[in-house]
Amino acid sequence: RILISRTGLIILVAALVISAINIISLSKQVRVVSLSSESANTLLHTQSGYQDAANDLLAKSKWNNNKITVNTNEINQQLLKKFPELSSANLTLPLFSKHPVLYIESSEPALILHTPEASFVVDNKGKALVNQEGLPDVTALSLPQVTDQSGIKVELNKQVLTSDNINFIKVVVAQLAAKNKSVNTMTLPIASSELDVTLVGESYTIKFNLRRDR
Repeated sequence: RILISRTGLIILVAALVISAINIISLSKQVRVVSLSSESANTLLHTQSGYQDAANDLLAKSKWNNNKITVNTNEINQQLLKKFPELSSANLTLPLFSKHPVLYIESSEPALILHTPEASFVVDNKGKALVNQEGLPDVTALSLPQVTDQSGIKVELNKQVLTSDNINFIKVVVAQLAAKNKSVNTMTLPIASSELDVTLVGESYTIKFNLRRDR
């Protein structure tokens, strides 16, 4: 009886240990959930791209094998550094599931700025989010295209245009569209605070002052 009792206790303890290990163990396969509006379609990379990056970061350290020692804050910061277009990245650890969940939110792209060096996606605050080269096709976002001739020095994750400039350009595009006018080109010329716009099928150029129409 004593042997049976001890064996039962050992089995119970072993089952509890195995259950505890199973609860705290962590899979290297992350599930990605976008908090951005689906209708806005603001993600510049595919969800699988963000997922692969998170999986790689988890796999870099043996301390990421369980929920107790995993450093989610460091992983979040690394993801924000790798993907400047993300306004937030939050890796969470579910209580019972082994699979961590990555909640991401992207800044809303406003336009594509073409410079002599490269083309950059710029958000509503005027911050350069990412170099367009190597991105999935962003033409599906139907972003305004602006060519810079003024010599703007672009650094990723830094402001290259003011939010007022961005809003002005978006208003110009919207007002022209309301008049059934299609934009052919938009250019920031060497002249300070100016936006030159040409229309499809028209030979003239409309010159706007970014501080005041003229």
